[in-house]
Formats: sequence, C-alpha cells, structure tokens
Amino acid sequence: MAAVSSWPSRLLEHRLAVATSLLILVTAAAACAAAVVSPVYLVAPIVLLPVAASWVYPKSVWPFLPLTTIVISPSIFVAADGEPFPYADAIQKSVLIVAGLCLALAFGPRWSWLGAAALTLVGIASLASILNIGGRVEVGSEIIARATAGYCVPFLFLFVNWRRLSLQRGLEYIAMLPLMCLVAGVVLQLAGVKGPAYRAPSPGIYQIDLDQNVPRLQGALIPAHLGELAVVALASALCLAASSSTYRPFRVYLWVVLNFVILLATLTRAEIAAGIMLMITFVVAQALGPGRVRSVGARRATWLLATMIVASCAIAAPAIIKRTTGSYHEPNFNTSGRKYATEFFYGFVAENPLLGKGLGFSATAVSIYSPPNVSEAFQHAPHNEYLRFTIDGGIFFAIGLFLVIISVFILAACAQSGVVRIIVIALAVGTLALSFVDNTFSTVQFSVSVIIVLGLLASHPHSAGHLPGRHRATNRRSGSKQNVLESAHSQSSWGTDSNAAASPG
Repeated sequence: MAAVSSWPSRLLEHRLAVATSLLILVTAAAACAAAVVSPVYLVAPIVLLPVAASWVYPKSVWPFLPLTTIVISPSIFVAADGEPFPYADAIQKSVLIVAGLCLALAFGPRWSWLGAAALTLVGIASLASILNIGGRVEVGSEIIARATAGYCVPFLFLFVNWRRLSLQRGLEYIAMLPLMCLVAGVVLQLAGVKGPAYRAPSPGIYQIDLDQNVPRLQGALIPAHLGELAVVALASALCLAASSSTYRPFRVYLWVVLNFVILLATLTRAEIAAGIMLMITFVVAQALGPGRVRSVGARRATWLLATMIVASCAIAAPAIIKRTTGSYHEPNFNTSGRKYATEFFYGFVAENPLLGKGLGFSATAVSIYSPPNVSEAFQHAPHNEYLRFTIDGGIFFAIGLFLVIISVFILAACAQSGVVRIIVIALAVGTLALSFVDNTFSTVQFSVSVIIVLGLLASHPHSAGHLPGRHRATNRRSGSKQNVLESAHSQSSWGTDSNAAASPG
C-alpha cells in the first residue's frame, strides 16, 4: 500500500524531468508526422508546452498564458482572399479548453455539480440535434460540434479548484484584461495585422461606426466584446475595492477608473448601462449601506468615484446619443438591427418551442435565409441569449441553462457579504438584462471571465476570515498538513488565500 500511495508524490517530485521528456518525445513524433503527413501535427508540442509548464511551475504565470488569448478576437485574422479566417473561432475555443486544463493542473481540479449539470444539458441537446429528434431542421455535424464546444467552454472553468488561487490575485487578473486587450491591439497594429475592412481605420486602437460616424475603442477585440469584458473587469475591480482585506487600495481604485473609462469609450450602450449600475450600486452601498466605509481615505475615494461617474458620462453622452439617434433602417431609434433581428429569430422559436431547431442553428439562420434589414452582425448569434438558447435547444434547454447560470451567481453571492454581495447581485441583474439585447454567454470575453469571477468569489467565503476563535482552532488542528501545502503556494505571486474554505457548487 505504501508504494501505491506514494507514487503521486514521487511523480510530483520529478515532474520537471517527466514533463521535459514527454515534451521531447511529443515534439519528435510531431516532427515526423509533419514531414510524412501534414504540418498540422506541429500544433501538438505547441499545445503541450503551456500544459507541461503549468504542471511544473504552478506558481508562475504559465497557467494564465493560454487564457490571456481571450483578449484577442479571432475575427482580426483574415485568409489569403481577405475574408475572415474560417476556423479562427474554433481555434480560440480550443485554446480556451487548453487554458482550462492548464488552470486545473496548476490549482487542481474539483467536482462541480453545476458544471456537470450544464454539460449534461448541452450533451443531451447535442445528441438530440445529431439524431434530428422532434422534427428539427437538420444541422450539419460540424456546426453542431462547434456549437457544442461554444456552449461547454465557459462551464469548464467551474471544474478548477479556485481555492488554491488567492482571491485578490485572481480578481486583479480579470481586472487587467481590458488593458491587456488595448496593449495587444497596439502590438498587432505595429505588426501589420490589418484585419477586415470594418475594423478601419486602426485595428489596434479604435474603429469608426459606419452608421453614426463615431469612433469606438476596440483594442484587439471588437467594441462590443471589449465592452462586455470591461463590464466583468469593472465588477471584479469593484469587488476588490469593497473587500475589507484589499491591499494597495490606490491600485485597486485605479483599475476601477480605468475599466470604467474603457467601457465608456467602447460606446456599447447596454454594457455602459450595466457598468453605470454597478458603479452607482458600489457608491451607494459604500456610502449608505450597513457596511459603509468609515475611514477618511475610503470616503474620499468613494465620492471621487461618484464625481468621476458624472463627469465621464457627461463627456461620453454626446457620442452615445449620436449612436442612438437613428440609422438608415431605423430612423427614430437605432437598435443596431436588433428590432428586425428579434422579429426574424422569434419566428423560429414559434416553429419548435419545445425542442428547438438544433444546436448551432441560430448561428446559421441569417446566412441561410438572408432576411431583409438584418445585418451580417447577427450571423453568429441573435444578440439575445434567451432566443438563442430556445432556438437551438428548446424551452427546457434554455430554462435549464439559465437556472445553472443563476445558481452560480447565487452561490457567489451567498459566499460573500456586505458590499461585495450587493455587487454580485447587481452583476447578476445586469447579466440577465444584457442577455436580452446582446451576446453574453455566446461571447467568451464575457462568459469565461464572469464564470471565473463567480468561481473565485464562491470558493473564498467572506465569513471564513471571521470565524470565532474556537472554530479557527479546530481548523488548525484538523488541517495542519493542508495548511503547509497552502502556505507553500502562498509564497508565489499567484498565492493562495489562507482563509480559503471549501468551494460550494
């Protein structure tokens, strides 16, 4: 028994040698396969490198490198004919799956009933789509596979043991993503990546809205996706600012201001409304709530944020109003085509409300039927997640997925207290509202980042740091060995939270 129980520790002790040998073997095999069959096999060692490095160096930044690709839109890259690269979106989804594996290797896997429920729902809907159950419109197997991966990717991050990552470090990483997006955009622009024509004039900085002729910040994404990423980053920074254990408060408030300014500069109206709601919620809760701040510095920071909200909104208001005044198809109020798109997609819901039309059908409906007044922006999703879920999988599929999503928010809110809990509730309300008018869980910039934030909050209950002395003593006696491991991890820049408790869900 001793030999059987000790082999994992011996493997971990020699993991550098094991990972290096495995990487050499895979690289040699991939080189032979590339020479004989296809150069595509060279992808294998490229994928294995961050996975092996995350296992060998879990305290480094290696586990986060694949995830950071979320700040770059696959639509930037075009094929030789000038059209968008056909498999760019699938490649990004694959990279994010590798990112989840890297994080699970670095911090350890965990079981999540909510994640399992979501994957089961997607699996049943995918199987029903393949078998064409219930008289669905037949959808190609490639489309079903890509849609299944798109639905599954965000929920895979529920299986990462976020207890092993410090809450402050994890939230700050999410808060940095919009700035990384801008830096990546500038780098891509300097590298000569032009992207499709609609990203003109400067793919790394901003684009000009074709209908209203206003500049919109985009970085290495499109403005709408950067806006969604900025909403989650703003909520993450606000949770840091509201935490009583926050370190370096000046830097935290800097992330709040920076993400709010980036959000306003994208001119994404629904996301800006959600961001303003988050900021107002934070200011009111800090100033008037039961856990209101009492220090002079914190009160000044809160009122400075309130002043910044008013000033920033006043500066951005003319451009936002200009985007809303109307367009060629909608002269009175510009919904960016959502009015006609909603009418078009709602007809498919009426055709098969119980079982839907098959996973991936909503992403192909515009290209198949070419409806009038519906722009190409709706070719990948109907800008309404309630419609998308129902069209693809039916009403029961949509209800099940949204129950899982709401449950993740509930677990995160219950694990926290005070202002942080209020921010989580506000983010939940904003997510449900955004899902009516935009692509939330079909856009990885929003879905993956918000699942990570909620997973971090649910895995680090606020009450764990305020246990009575008797309970803390019990924890020390029963978990001395685990505490040694956690204290070793806490020495790194991506250390653990010593107050971490069991992660619910």
